Amino acid sequence: MNLSSFYKTKLQPLVNDANVLAEQVGLLPIKIYLFVQFTAISAVNKISYGFHAPEWFAGLDFPYPQRWLPADVNWNMAIAGELLLPALLFFKPTRKFAALGLLYVLFMAVYTVHFDLGWAGWDTLEADDGTPGFKIPLVYALLVWAVLVEKKK
Repeated sequence: MNLSSFYKTKLQPLVNDANVLAEQVGLLPIKIYLFVQFTAISAVNKISYGFHAPEWFAGLDFPYPQRWLPADVNWNMAIAGELLLPALLFFKPTRKFAALGLLYVLFMAVYTVHFDLGWAGWDTLEADDGTPGFKIPLVYALLVWAVLVEKKK
């Protein structure tokens, strides 16, 4: 058996099966990861504080239009967004809406908490003094962006 016939008889069917599986699964692993990070970790952490904004959150400088809302409203909107939006990533009719919502949640997180280091924080988890960088939110935003632009047949 020469290399060409080996490829056609043995390897080509495996490659075809792998392509079919990749098309079917698509970005499912990314969606599962985002669901776990936002819902099971971030939202549950916020819920552990209760439904009233803690002092550290109430003292944040929010951009407009969030600035006009009370801290408790912003807190509960963050919880609701982190609980609901990742679940909506799994359904085609709501996928783009959910991705845009999560990008907004991430923007708010970076603007209010993670941008203390300025642009120097783009590749920093945190500075020596504990000031958070925005490397992790940036990675999440890139994953959400991949879901946003996903093309499904």
